[in-house]
Amino acid sequence: MKAVIIILLSIVLIGCSSTDKSEPVKLTDGAAYFPIANGDTWYFAATGGRKIVRAVSGDTTINSLSCKRILENDTTQEAWSVDANGFKTHLLIRDHWFDPPLLIPFNLEQGKPYNYSSTVYFYDNDTLYQSPVEGSLTFDGYVNKTVPAGTFSNVIKLHYLPDDYYEYYAKGIGLLDNGDYVLDSAFIDSVWHK
Repeated sequence: MKAVIIILLSIVLIGCSSTDKSEPVKLTDGAAYFPIANGDTWYFAATGGRKIVRAVSGDTTINSLSCKRILENDTTQEAWSVDANGFKTHLLIRDHWFDPPLLIPFNLEQGKPYNYSSTVYFYDNDTLYQSPVEGSLTFDGYVNKTVPAGTFSNVIKLHYLPDDYYEYYAKGIGLLDNGDYVLDSAFIDSVWHK
């Protein structure tokens, strides 16, 4: 009888474990990883020994969409916005704008690629050019990351293809490292991180 009970318990336990599936890791509280309040400022060390200061400097309009102007070393470099869907890049490299904006969605699931597609527009010698921008980004999960500004946990790691590079964002801080810029310090929501 004892043997029969042990066998039945084993069958029940095996059956339970085979139906127990772990939940996929998902990006949560996405907006907290992309602070863009006026005055937020990041200090980066960049490749080639360059020092980069990025600061949120008021509102601007790109393609009739309201977004935040990002100064880089006191010159407009990018324009961003955040809404319930995700973090959007409207302007890049001072004069390249996207329609639709490039998006890092806030519903990413670890290991599941998100395919993006946009068109970049820019002027060269008074001629308007356009080019498709396509690729995928994958949320590789939450990691610990150390940069000169400190050690951060629950950092989101994003992998971009076809360019094959990574970006790391810390909650309440923003970009820590993208392979070119590495965070030295930041002044976010009136708090220093260094």
